[in-house]
Amino acid sequence: MALSTSLLLTISGTARAQLLETQTFDSEASASAAGWTEFGSRINNFDFGYSSTNHAEGTASGEGGGRIARSEPLGYYADLTLGDVNDLSIDLHATGRLKFQDSNYDGEFFFGFFDKDQAEANNTDYLGIHVREPRNGLWRVLSSIDGNDGVQLNITDDTALNFEIDWDADGGAAVGDGRLMLTLTTLDGLQTLESTVEGFDGMTVNAFGLLNLPQGGNLDQVGDFFFDDLSYTGEGIPEPSSLLLAALGLLGLLGCGRRRRRAQNTHIFATH
Repeated sequence: MALSTSLLLTISGTARAQLLETQTFDSEASASAAGWTEFGSRINNFDFGYSSTNHAEGTASGEGGGRIARSEPLGYYADLTLGDVNDLSIDLHATGRLKFQDSNYDGEFFFGFFDKDQAEANNTDYLGIHVREPRNGLWRVLSSIDGNDGVQLNITDDTALNFEIDWDADGGAAVGDGRLMLTLTTLDGLQTLESTVEGFDGMTVNAFGLLNLPQGGNLDQVGDFFFDDLSYTGEGIPEPSSLLLAALGLLGLLGCGRRRRRAQNTHIFATH
């Protein structure tokens, strides 16, 4: 019995493997079936979510994104199936393609991993790409851990890029800190920009996608942002070894129970 209990305790403390999600937005129905959800993204001059266009120059028509406005209500278009398992103590990774358009925009938004529950309460827990209003025709793009931003990257308007978000949970210089690196590469591969930031505040993330940050101002100051061909860390699942240990533990418990019943029955028959 002690062996079986030990196995079960070990299982409860084992690490969880992470699913790798991919999304190419082949259709609105397929994206929705995979968990991609619009929230407050078609009001107050917002118009983002699924789009049948190909501004991000992905492998085929169909992408996420659209018009972003400077506005108070929060809105997002994101995969909400990540679960509540990503607490930044594990590594997170995302790649894909994105495009910035119309430098008339005057606001800020976020793309990457975030906590949808905090977002809907007008709080912001996020890790990934922080986009600020353009200056002199250049979009200002930064790696960010909940507003703790890295080096600013200046991106020319109407530019499609490959991106990579890499969160190393143990990569920070200080004990307990992680390291976030954002890499943007031109489609021809000739230019690469990097922005890095370190930190950790114990937040959790349970969604991946585009998050418009609440802000007052002129609703007419809009911009366009599109993304496609995504690959990103998804929901945690028990590793195969953990599943095997769980099965062995249960079998051990059942075996102990059967042996105990046999012993009791033998004793009863012997006394008679």
